[in-house]
Amino acid sequence: MKRMLINATQAEELRVAVVDGQHLCDLDIDAPHRQRQKSNIYKGKITRIEPSLEAAFVDFGSQRHGFLPFKEVSPSYYLKKDGGPISKSPSIKDVLKEGQEVIVQIDKEERGNKGAALTTMISLAGRYLVLMPNNPRGGGISRRASQAERDQLRETLDQLEIPEKIGIIVRTAGTGKDVDDLKWDLEYLLQLWQAIEAAISEKPAPFLVYQESNIIIRALRDSMSRDIGEIFIDDAKVYAQAHDFVQMVMPQHLSKIKHYQDSTPLFTRFQIETQIETAYQREVTLPSGGALVIDHTEALLSIDINSAKATKGSDIEETALNTNLEAADEIARQLRIRDLGGLIVIDFIDMTPARNQREVENRIKAALKIDRARVQIGRISRFGLLEMSRQRLRPSLGESSQIVCPRCSGQGSIRNVRSLGLAVLRMVEEHAAKENTSRIIVKLPVDVATFLLNEKRGDIIAIEQQASIEVVVVPNPVLETPHYEIERVRQDGNSEKTSDVASFNLVDAPEATSPANWAKPTNFEEPAVKGIQPSAPAPTATVAPRPSSSSSVIKRFLGTVFGTPKPIAAASSATASTHSAPTIKETTVEKTATTGEPDASARRTSTAKKRTTRGRRGGQANRNPRPPQKTENNEGKETEVRTNSVKPNIEPVKEIKKAAAKPNDEKPANKEGSGEDKPQRRNTRGRRGGRRRRRDPASEEGSSTNGSSPVVAGSDAPSSGADQATADTAAPSAASSTPKPTPATEMNTSALKPAAAVKPVEPKPIAKVKAPEAKPVAPKTAAETKPPATEKSSSDG
Repeated sequence: MKRMLINATQAEELRVAVVDGQHLCDLDIDAPHRQRQKSNIYKGKITRIEPSLEAAFVDFGSQRHGFLPFKEVSPSYYLKKDGGPISKSPSIKDVLKEGQEVIVQIDKEERGNKGAALTTMISLAGRYLVLMPNNPRGGGISRRASQAERDQLRETLDQLEIPEKIGIIVRTAGTGKDVDDLKWDLEYLLQLWQAIEAAISEKPAPFLVYQESNIIIRALRDSMSRDIGEIFIDDAKVYAQAHDFVQMVMPQHLSKIKHYQDSTPLFTRFQIETQIETAYQREVTLPSGGALVIDHTEALLSIDINSAKATKGSDIEETALNTNLEAADEIARQLRIRDLGGLIVIDFIDMTPARNQREVENRIKAALKIDRARVQIGRISRFGLLEMSRQRLRPSLGESSQIVCPRCSGQGSIRNVRSLGLAVLRMVEEHAAKENTSRIIVKLPVDVATFLLNEKRGDIIAIEQQASIEVVVVPNPVLETPHYEIERVRQDGNSEKTSDVASFNLVDAPEATSPANWAKPTNFEEPAVKGIQPSAPAPTATVAPRPSSSSSVIKRFLGTVFGTPKPIAAASSATASTHSAPTIKETTVEKTATTGEPDASARRTSTAKKRTTRGRRGGQANRNPRPPQKTENNEGKETEVRTNSVKPNIEPVKEIKKAAAKPNDEKPANKEGSGEDKPQRRNTRGRRGGRRRRRDPASEEGSSTNGSSPVVAGSDAPSSGADQATADTAAPSAASSTPKPTPATEMNTSALKPAAAVKPVEPKPIAKVKAPEAKPVAPKTAAETKPPATEKSSSDG
C-alpha cells in the first residue's frame, strides 16, 4: 500500500513524499520564500516582435520578458487590418503589434539566462477535467486511459453541456466517474474562468491575474489515486487545510487524511531521509555494487553506468545485463525524485547480444510507465547509448535548492597552482609591453603568490628591467584559485586606485554578500483572483464499473437468447434448498418416448445450450473446467460430475457420465450418410481456432440415466433460461433408459445437510417399447434423421 507523507515542521521547506512501504517513489519540495510561476496567469503587454524568430517578447511583470512563440498565440488575438480577412498562414508582424495586451500563462519557468516560455492557450486544471477556454480544438482524453475507458468517457461527455469555443481534457482521475462528478468539476472550472475574465478588465497590464494552488492542494489534486491508502501530515495547520480541501472536492478520500503526532519525525519513521539525500548526490549506488553518475550540461543530462563492485554474474555478459537492469529501475526513480527534464543520454554497459539490449529497453519503458511526465524513449545505439526526453513538470531539485559553485562557477574543476601561476606571469608580461605603463598590481591567492615570489622571482625581475616598470604582487587570503585580479597603472596616473597606497593596504576585506537565492523576498505580488470555492460540495463518488469488451458481447448475446437472468437467492435460502431437484417437463418426456425423436422446441434449446458453452476465444468455459466430483448413482457405481461455467449468475450444468459401457451391438443409426459429426465438430471449436474438449456420446446419454439432475446449492432460486434449456435437453435422453422411478442423485459432501426430506420428481411410467429385430434398414434422408446438435439419436430408426 502506498502512502503520502507531508512534512511541514520547518517553515523554510515543505516536503511531500510518496512511499511504497519504505521505498521512496516520488518527492516534491517547495520553498515558501521562492514564488512559483508555472501555470500562473498574467496580463501582459507585447514589447517587441521578432519576425526572424516567429515570436514576440511580453512584459508580464518579471525581471526578464517572456518568450511567446507565434504558434502559441490564439487566433482570437489576431488583428484585422483594413477590415479584410486573415490569411490561412499569416505572419506574426501582420496580426500582432507592439503594445498589444494579451492574457498569457507560464508554460516553462525561467532557467538561467532564459526567460519564461509563455502561451495564450489557457488551461485550468481541476480534479477530473482540464478546461481550455480559448482552445476548442484542444480537447481529448488522458493517454493513460484504455480503449474501453475512452469509449465510456465519450458517452459520458456527450451528456455534458459544454459551452462553445471551449475545450475539455479528461484527466486520468476522471476515468470511471459518472456524469455528476464531471459536471460538478466542469461547473467549478467555468466559475473560475468567469472570475478571471472579470478581473482582466479591472487593471492595465502587467499584473498577476491567477496563481496556481500551493503544493498541498497540487499534491492532493494530482497525486491522489486509488492505490494511495493513507495520507500522514505532521503539522496541524496544514492538516486543517488539506482536510477542508478533501472534504470539499474528494469526500470519499476523507478517511485517508490522518494527523501524525508521534515524537519520531515522520520521514525518519518511514526511513526515507537517507534516500532523499541520495537525490542531491552526483553518484548513486546500486544494490549489486554498481553506480550511476549523473552530470548536468548546458545541452543535455548525461547518466553513466559503472559496474564498480558488481561481480555477482557468472560471466561478463550476465554481470553487464544485471547491472543495466538495476540501473534502468533506479534511473526511472531518480528522474521522478529529482524531476530531471529535457534531453537525457544514458551510457549503458556494453552488451553484445541484441536480446539483452531489448530486455534493458523494455525494463526502462516499464519503469517509466508510472511517471506523470511525458517521456519519449529511443533505442540503444551501436555505441551503447540510449536517448530519451522527459517533460519538466516543475523546477528540478537541483535548481530549487542548489546554487552554482562560487569557486569553479559550475565548471566542476579548477586549475592547479602551477598552471594558474604561469598564466598570471604571461598576463603580466603582456601588460608590461603596452605603452605608458608605469606599474602593474597583481592580487593573487596566497599559494599562487607564494609560487611567483619564490619560484618565478627571476622572471618577474626580468620583466621589470626590460619594460622599466614596477610589478607588485599582493597575496590576498580572500581570493581562492582560480580567481585573481590584475590592475595596470598608466604613467599619467589614470588608475582606479592611487599608486601611493602601500602594498599591504591593497588587500581587500571580505564582502558580506550572499547569493540571491538566500535572500527572502519581502513581498509577493498578490493575484487578482483568489479564494474561488465551488458553489456546491462534490457529489457522492460513484465509480462506474470498468467496461470489458469480451464480457459485454457475451452478455448481450446471452440476453437475446435467454433474457435477463434473475438474481440468485441469498445464501441463507440456498442452504435450506440444497436437495431440491430441477423440474423436468413431463410433456417432453412423453413425446420423446412415443416418437423416438425430440420435438422442435427441444432441438432449439439444445442448440442454444451448445452456443452458450462456447467461449469467445476457443471455449472459455471448457479451457479451465472445474475438477470432477465423484458421486454414486442408483446402481451404486461411482460417477464423475463435471461443472462448467455457462454464464455469470447462472447455476452450473451438471453432466454425469454413464457408469456402464455401451454395448457393442448398439450403434448410432445415422453414423454414415447423415453428416451429423461435421456440425458437431464445428460447434466444439472456438471462434478463433481454440480446441475444445469434445463431448462424449456416453456422457450425453449417461446424463439422463437417473430421472433427475444432481442437486446443487441454490436450486430453489428462480430458474433462468440456461437452467430451463438444460432440463429440456436432458429430457429426450431419458427415453433410451428404463423408465424406473429413481431417487435424486446426492452430492458426496458432509457440509450440506438437507433441512427437510424432499421427494424427488418422478416421471410418469411409460410403457416399454420392444426393440425391433435387426433388419436391413432403408437409408433415410438427412432431414428425416438429423438429431439435435447436442446429442446423438438413440433410436434405431
